[in-house]
Amino acid sequence: MFCCKIKNTIQSSTRNYQLLDEIGMGSYGKVKLAKDVKSKKKYAIKLIEKQKMEEFHAENNILSEIRIQSKLHHPHIVELVEYFEDEKFIYLVQEYCSKGTLRQEICKRRLLENEIYHYIYQLNEALIYLHRQRIVHRDLKLDNILLDENDTIKLTDFNWATKITSYAAEPTNCGTTHYMPPEIVLLQPHTEKVDSWSLGIIIFELVFQHRPFEGLTQEELQKQIIYHNPLTDCKSIPTDLIMLLNCLLTKNPIYRLNCEQVKLSQWFQRQHHNSFLQADESVNLTNITYNKNDNI
Repeated sequence: MFCCKIKNTIQSSTRNYQLLDEIGMGSYGKVKLAKDVKSKKKYAIKLIEKQKMEEFHAENNILSEIRIQSKLHHPHIVELVEYFEDEKFIYLVQEYCSKGTLRQEICKRRLLENEIYHYIYQLNEALIYLHRQRIVHRDLKLDNILLDENDTIKLTDFNWATKITSYAAEPTNCGTTHYMPPEIVLLQPHTEKVDSWSLGIIIFELVFQHRPFEGLTQEELQKQIIYHNPLTDCKSIPTDLIMLLNCLLTKNPIYRLNCEQVKLSQWFQRQHHNSFLQADESVNLTNITYNKNDNI
């Protein structure tokens, strides 16, 4: 469906949007805050430049993103309200999350353990919903987790998402290297457990405030992912949380937890039972010591 663009507004068949500030940047264009001229409701609109999309041969990715996200309806997944196009752009109109990304949130302060659980529980619920439909996100990272005004997380960016129609997805190099599991790095067939690995990376990052695998070069980073164990010397962290991280960052996906199993983990169960505690009663993880130079 085509739109008519007038000055600083764009119009679909159902709404007229006024474009406001730029709030993000993607591989193929900008993300802008917009306001429905009639209702005054705010949205985030992804402006995908057709020229860039063609340069990167990303047409299939964009079409897949639209096809998958338009069918998703979950409280912890960003809603794709509508999409339309003109001669230069494809516009994806999505719900607006006013508090930005989870990465921006943890840059402000260190989270308490119960706050980490608050976010991870919601993210895991979104993943269970996806995986029950055989959809794998394949690009989980703090930058793709948004927060609305109620501190509710919303998973976004389904550019690398795919629907698995057989036992496993075909080998492909997808996602962001720091969050890739060994099977993606090694270009092996993969299942929804690639998202379990990335969930483990995110939990690690929320706890330690840095990523578990680093490298000066892409090759060095990939070797770290394949061979390094980042959990050999973690002090002052609850044992059940270490157990969960170990089960998520297992190199062999056969032995890695799926998201349904994550919900049954000891750490999840303890946090669920303690959810009535006030924030100041939660475990403070600021005194954790971690030696990232330790190898297997």
